[in-house]
Amino acid sequence: MTPTLNVDKLHDGTPVLSEAGIALARAVSVGLRPMRLDVYSTAANVEELTDNLNGISHQLQTQGKMLELMAKSIHSLKTVTSSGLTEIKQKVGLDKGDKDAIKADLQAAKANQAELVRIRTRLRAYSKEETATTLLTRRVYLSADHYVDLMHMAIEDELVISEEDAQIYSMSRKIYPARKCHTAPVRVRSLLMRSRSHTLQAYKEVTIPVYFEHIGTVADLMDKPTADNWLLNNSYIESDEGNPAMVETVEQFMLKVGASKRVVASKNVGGGEYVDCTVGHVSIVCAIILGELEKAAGIKPPRRNGLASGVYAEFAVEVPRQDDFLPMHDLPAGGLRLVDGGDEDRGKLDKDDYVETDELLQEEAIDMAAVEAGVVEAMEE
Repeated sequence: MTPTLNVDKLHDGTPVLSEAGIALARAVSVGLRPMRLDVYSTAANVEELTDNLNGISHQLQTQGKMLELMAKSIHSLKTVTSSGLTEIKQKVGLDKGDKDAIKADLQAAKANQAELVRIRTRLRAYSKEETATTLLTRRVYLSADHYVDLMHMAIEDELVISEEDAQIYSMSRKIYPARKCHTAPVRVRSLLMRSRSHTLQAYKEVTIPVYFEHIGTVADLMDKPTADNWLLNNSYIESDEGNPAMVETVEQFMLKVGASKRVVASKNVGGGEYVDCTVGHVSIVCAIILGELEKAAGIKPPRRNGLASGVYAEFAVEVPRQDDFLPMHDLPAGGLRLVDGGDEDRGKLDKDDYVETDELLQEEAIDMAAVEAGVVEAMEE
């Protein structure tokens, strides 16, 4: 139905739309809002560009008359751009309500980001402390499910809320900053699960260089025949060269996670130092080293996708291998003292831990795949 004009007119002669006309106008305005928001975001970027140009122009002007022409050119470009920006804003029209909504979304997103950073910091501290202090192999490197439990504890303690509310919070979707004045909704748990990958990366940054330097090479430069030799008969941990390299790497790993008190001097004369650890500590170090050797040997792809790169499954495989190799007592030997060395169940993980919870990780990976790269980058800053 075509809107009609009422007989009444404003004092300046402007005709007044009927109620139907007003409703139609509002519907059109709402429909055009996404496009207007995109244009507003573009306009904001152009404004930032003109500000940068202004700063460059000022710097150039201070360099002397030789650059005067260039400065004038930039100034001219800034003027033209600014004029065009004003024209765009006038044609598209972004009302005060739209601007206020954008501003409110950005403020809420930044507040959510600050809150998430606090939780993430606490979660990383809890994870590091767990690895540094545990006397149980299964708690050295947590499965995805156990990591979620630790996540809930971090949320509960940081926000001072109940365990139930912490679980609800972790599954909720909150908006976080993206680029170009945008925000994006992301599930809290998906972002916090990335801390697991960052923790693993921190482990790799210390273990890989230490081990490969000790055996006289660099991981990225190792050729396939050499890698095959180190893999043969588990030479990477059992040979006369591989074993001391592994022990040295375990020691540096313990120092990395803040467990310096677990690197102790032997009380026996000439006994040297030993590392007070579990079979699990040795296993996570060896799982990382084995992964690098298998990449060099062409057994595994150079890069792997997914949260924490599926290393928990490799850790779960490494534990029984180390259980067969390491001493079955809790006395210092070969630079290690296994606190769970005499435990007949030391090589057994919880039944549900042998295989990574694929469904959970795939769910989080899909959730993150739908998020703009700008959101993830903003969260990592």
